Amino acid sequence: MQPSEGFNVPSVAAKMRPEFIDYLACPVDHQSPLRLDPIQVGHDGDIQEGTLQCPTCERVFPIRDSIPSFVTQAPKTGDDDEINHWKIQEQELRDLEAAAYDGTVPEPVAIAELKGLTSVLSLASKHTLLDLGCGTGRMTMKFAKLARITVGVDFSLASLRIFEKRIPPEDRGQVHLAHADLFHLPLRNAAFDRAVSNGVFHHLPELLESKKPVLEAARVLMDQGIFAFALYNYSRMRVLLARFVPGLTYGEGFVQEGFHADKIYFRRFRWQEIEELLEGAFEVETIRGMRIVPREILNRGGSVALYLEGALQRSTISRSLGYYVLASGQKRVQT
Repeated sequence: MQPSEGFNVPSVAAKMRPEFIDYLACPVDHQSPLRLDPIQVGHDGDIQEGTLQCPTCERVFPIRDSIPSFVTQAPKTGDDDEINHWKIQEQELRDLEAAAYDGTVPEPVAIAELKGLTSVLSLASKHTLLDLGCGTGRMTMKFAKLARITVGVDFSLASLRIFEKRIPPEDRGQVHLAHADLFHLPLRNAAFDRAVSNGVFHHLPELLESKKPVLEAARVLMDQGIFAFALYNYSRMRVLLARFVPGLTYGEGFVQEGFHADKIYFRRFRWQEIEELLEGAFEVETIRGMRIVPREILNRGGSVALYLEGALQRSTISRSLGYYVLASGQKRVQT
């Protein structure tokens, strides 16, 4: 996607910390540091409005309501640009659904996913963490409590505005947000110790063919940094269960690729395909199932259901039964 063009947004009490620029780079060449031109600055030096400019390609990116934006708001022209059309369609739908999104994921389900992802991230208080597809930040703020610096990236600006409001004042120096495309991250090489993505990559068209978002995750990670992510599972067992226990598919059947009822693209992955995604850039460390206990049981079963979920994730059958595949890899040392 191309850099942002002008668009109007309502004003909110938001701030971008100046030190965030140390993590940013031009999304085109990934090398050039960006020049900050503050327009509206708070009394404590935080940036409320302004621009970021690449001195190499001269592209200009706006900072609106504290959030630097690297995503175009206008659809590209050209009937053959189907992939871009799907991405823009999802962006618009995510913006529309942002205010109601948190209510669609019960807290016990979020806790089960958080435990699964943190178990493979090996996250420590010294680490810098990148959340790819952070949305409204409900999960990201939980990760942020375990890290030194956390950066959330999403291409739904409405979701990021909601996220910004939930950051406590005491955490504003540790949590930063960027409006960006996961195929073209506006972040510096080797800037992070850890990267995570929950339930996002299965919505990215041609992920398996291009591997670009995975390669971008590797680019911004330090050598031996860890990337953990969760995608829809397409195991033979899950397909079989869908025929006899359709509730496990949340009413969508179990086709491998298609569109949800809200017209958001998805693709379910076999665990061997996830190995293929990681190979080259990462040494595969973990591939197992997550969300094995059905959502309804997690929501009602309390601590017992969460304990069962954790035990099943560690079992040999988890790859076959998980609604998600949970994967992690360590970035290969560059020679």
